[in-house]
Amino acid sequence: MESLTKKIIQTYFNTVIFAALMQGIHLVVFLVALSRLWTCFKDLRQFRLWMTIVMTLLFVLTTADLAVYWAYVRHAFIVHGDSPESIAGALNEYPTWFLATNVFEAVNVFLADCVSIWRTFVVFGRKWKVIMIPIVFTVLTTGMSIAELCEAISRTSTTGFLTAFWSLMLVTPIFCTTSIIYRLIRAGGTRSYATIIKILVESAALYCFATLFALISFLILGPPFEYAFTFWKACTGIAPTLIVARMVAGKSGIRKNSGFTETEEHLFSSTNTGIRVHAETRTYIDRNFSRDSGKGVAGHASNSNSM
Repeated sequence: MESLTKKIIQTYFNTVIFAALMQGIHLVVFLVALSRLWTCFKDLRQFRLWMTIVMTLLFVLTTADLAVYWAYVRHAFIVHGDSPESIAGALNEYPTWFLATNVFEAVNVFLADCVSIWRTFVVFGRKWKVIMIPIVFTVLTTGMSIAELCEAISRTSTTGFLTAFWSLMLVTPIFCTTSIIYRLIRAGGTRSYATIIKILVESAALYCFATLFALISFLILGPPFEYAFTFWKACTGIAPTLIVARMVAGKSGIRKNSGFTETEEHLFSSTNTGIRVHAETRTYIDRNFSRDSGKGVAGHASNSNSM
């Protein structure tokens, strides 16, 4: 067996196992987030419903992507398994139905970006001008994914579109995460929102690292790209779900020492309008912070108690 042929076969075979492992991690995160979401926020029906729909769509799409990828590898190893050369040849020829994975990936990225944009929109008091930049880049990212799909169908090179796709995809999560952290720090300082900031940064870092890893591997080409691409696909669903899982974990008290401060626990108490991390922050900043920027954490605590 030639070295290149052996490397191709081993890469795809191992990637299927790795993809199944990542999907298992996604399943655990999804079930934890879903169960705690419906246990801890019983009075927030609309919030629970929408978050459940988004998380379920992310999980279903990544599962469908894994199923198509598994069928593709199985087709090569079973149907064309006469010799190593025939297997490698089948793995280098993508059937039309395999392009469904491109659609699943594009929708997953779009949903993840929409969640980030909506979170930023609410924290900033529903100001449209704040989210115009991530909206523009999300539209551009979606356009690049559509162009890449059209090029793949026509069997032409997609290197330029894929490079642009992954490069543009970094803008929305970085912009939204940075904006939310900036807003929270101005509202109550790092001490008041330390755990929330930590969760947002870690989830954004996971997503951005996976994207950068996939982009660099794609530019280099070779077997590492399949592993990086599989990791990235899993993270498009895991990262947004992980934020919800960790937030509701702190609210539900899964761990006695969850790390949430008293201010953060108060912000996550339920109201008729949604999670108070949105409502309280918006009210505090828009009504109080602009008039007295020197209040800091103490000012936030006094205003929260008065509410």
